[in-house]
Amino acid sequence: MLRYTIALIIATATLAVQARTAADFFGMAEADTAFDAISATTRLDMLDYAHSGLTTPSNNRQGGVARIISVSDMSIKLTPATSVEASLDVLTAGKDTVLMVIETLPLPQKDSRISFYDTQWRPLKKAPLDTPKLSDWIGTKDKATLEQAQLQIPFMLSTAEYNHDTRTLTLTSSMDRYFVPEDTPAVLAHLHKCLVFRLDNKLRFTRTTPRP
Repeated sequence: MLRYTIALIIATATLAVQARTAADFFGMAEADTAFDAISATTRLDMLDYAHSGLTTPSNNRQGGVARIISVSDMSIKLTPATSVEASLDVLTAGKDTVLMVIETLPLPQKDSRISFYDTQWRPLKKAPLDTPKLSDWIGTKDKATLEQAQLQIPFMLSTAEYNHDTRTLTLTSSMDRYFVPEDTPAVLAHLHKCLVFRLDNKLRFTRTTPRP
C-alpha cells in the first residue's frame, strides 16, 4: 500500500511538471482574470467544440457569444465577445513559462491590449514588453518632427500579433485609418508601419525594427 501511494505521488508530480498547453491554461478557473466575459464552464465547452473541429458559438456573460477560431498546443485564437478578437499564447524559455493575452477592440480603429501572466494567471509585475512610446514609432530623430508628432497624434492605435515560429511580436499601426483624409497630419508619413520584437531566452521582447 505504501509503495502504491509513493508511486501515485511520483506519477502526480511528474504530470504536474509536464509542459502544459494553451488549452490547459485556458480551461483553468483562474483564467477568469483575463477572460472574465466567459465562465470557466463555458471555456471548457468551447475547448470541446474546438477539439471536435467545430466553431460552435457559446453564450458569454455579457449576453453575447464567444467562440474559438483556432487552437494549437501553444496558442488559442478566439472571439470572446462580439467584434472582439483575442489570443492566448504560451511563451516558454527553458523551464520558464509566461502567458500572453492579446485583446483587440474594434473602435474607433482596431487597437490591441497586451497582458502578461504567470502560470497561475497572476499578472506579472515586470512585463516582458515595454509598451512603446510615441517616440518609438517615429522613424526620425528630427526634433521638430518629434514635437509635431506630440501635438498632432494624441495617442497610438495598433494591432498586435505573435508568431510562434519566429518568436516575434508585431505591432502594426492603425493610425492611417483613424483620420479622415482631409485631416490626416503630415507627420504620419514619419511613422513606422509596424514595430517588431523578438522573444529572447530570458522571456523578454527585444526590438528588431531599426531605430533612426
